[in-house]
Amino acid sequence: MKKYTLIPVALIVFIFSACQKGLDDTVDGGTGNTNSYFVEFKANGVEKNYTGYTLGTFNMLATLYACNIVGQEVTGGATDGMDIQITDTIPITTSTYTDATVAGTYQGALLYTDSTGKQFSSILTTVTTSIQITISENTTDHVSGTFSGNLQNAQDVVSGDTTHVIAITEGSFTVKK
Repeated sequence: MKKYTLIPVALIVFIFSACQKGLDDTVDGGTGNTNSYFVEFKANGVEKNYTGYTLGTFNMLATLYACNIVGQEVTGGATDGMDIQITDTIPITTSTYTDATVAGTYQGALLYTDSTGKQFSSILTTVTTSIQITISENTTDHVSGTFSGNLQNAQDVVSGDTTHVIAITEGSFTVKK
C-alpha cells in the first residue's frame, strides 16, 4: 500500500513545482525590467518605475471604445502614478494612438502625478503634447506597449504658464488585464 501512496504525493509535488516556475517567469517587453507587470518611463530624464499597482482595462463607453492603463507606486496612492488613456470609435487593438481628436475627445492622453501630488496632463494644455501610445501586444491576460509626450502642470493651464512642462520619454508598460 505504501508504494501506491508515494505516486500521488510525487505527482502533487511535481505539479506544484511546475506551477511555481510559472510564477517566476517575467513579462518584461524586452526592457530588462524584473517585475512581471510595470509602467516605466523617464520624466524630464528621471527614471520612474511603477510596480506597486498596475492594471489595464478595456471598456465601451456609449459609442466609444476605451482603454485605461494605470501604474502607481503603491496601491491606492494619490501620488506617484501614470494614467494612460486611449479612446476610439473602433475597437482598440495593436496600433499607435495620438492626441488627435476622435468623436469630440482625445484619442490618446497621459496624466502623471508626481511624488508631491502635482498633476501633469496632456489634456487641455497650452503646449504641444505630441502624444504617442503604441499597443504592441494585447493578449487575454495582459497588454504591452510604449508611450511618450509632453505634459503640462494642470494648474498652469489656467494661468497660461508654459514653464512647467514634463517630457515623458522611453515609456513602456506591461500590465495585467
